[in-house]
Amino acid sequence: MPLTWTISHFDKMIEARAAGIVRFPDVIAFLDAVRAEGALAYRKLFDARQANSEFDERDLATYAGAANGYGSVEPLGPIALVVGPRGVPQNEALF
Repeated sequence: MPLTWTISHFDKMIEARAAGIVRFPDVIAFLDAVRAEGALAYRKLFDARQANSEFDERDLATYAGAANGYGSVEPLGPIALVVGPRGVPQNEALF
């Protein structure tokens, strides 16, 4: 699974990590799971330094629509996204 996460209801915080190739259905599964836990409004720290995505323009437009839909139901909460340099091979150390 390219996306893993933990939800702390006590801290109202989600820590997520992406590794490998992340596809659009992976992101939708993450959003659905967070929504099912009632955690959309929680703070999110998303570490994507070890990941690459295979999103095309259609996927991005669909994601924007989904996020807008979720946001119209309840607040989405802040997100911090940590990314690595573009083009770094996945097995190469970033530090």
